[in-house]
Parts: sequence; structure tokens; C-alpha cells
Amino acid sequence: MKKAPTVFMGDGINDAPALTAATVGIAFGEFSNVTAEAASAVIMENTFNKVDELFHLSLKTRKIVLQSALGGMGLSIIGMCFAALGYIPPVTGAIVQEFIDIIAIMNALRLTWERNIKIDLPLYGV
Repeated sequence: MKKAPTVFMGDGINDAPALTAATVGIAFGEFSNVTAEAASAVIMENTFNKVDELFHLSLKTRKIVLQSALGGMGLSIIGMCFAALGYIPPVTGAIVQEFIDIIAIMNALRLTWERNIKIDLPLYGV
């Protein structure tokens, strides 16, 4: 029987089994090392805004990783086709491949440059 994907959030030792069993376990890690070890992610602030921020960051990370991987592979395949047809000598091909790698890495580094992460939840109590 296939189980549905689940998210469980907890902050105490008694939550550790549920955090482990869930598809994604999110621990509020200020209190227990056991909870933090059982979880997939640890949030140090006990607010739902941080959980929302985690979801947005995860989606953006996946998008950028796919862009970097597929873009890098696509550019490499184009470069290999030019090399196979004799338009690019081997040494130039190696240098072009290094530039392709740098482009993919710089694209992945976009996550570190962005300071504001989107939050959908209303800010209560602020």
C-alpha cells in the first residue's frame, strides 16, 4: 500500500517517532537534540512564518538545481556536437567545458545572493 506524503512538525522528544515516520519531519530545534536528529529539517524559531519560508526556499532550490543541471548538460551536449564535427579542438573544448561549469555554478549561487524569501502567511503578532 502506497502512503501519502506527510509533513510533521514537532518540538519535543515525544515527537521524534512521528518526525522519523513522516515524509518530511520539521523540528523546532531549540529544545531537544533527539528531535533535531529525527527530523529532516530544523527550524530554530518557533513560528509558522519560518516554516513557510522553508517551503519557499525548498521550491526555489529545486528550481535552480534543475536549471543548473539541465542547462549545464544541454550546453555540454551542444559543445560535444561541435567538437565531434571538428569545429572545436580538444584543448578548446576542455576550456569551453570549464566555462559551462562556471555558468552552472554561478546560477546555483543565486540562492546565496537573495536575501528576502517570499512568505505567504500573514504576520500575526508583529
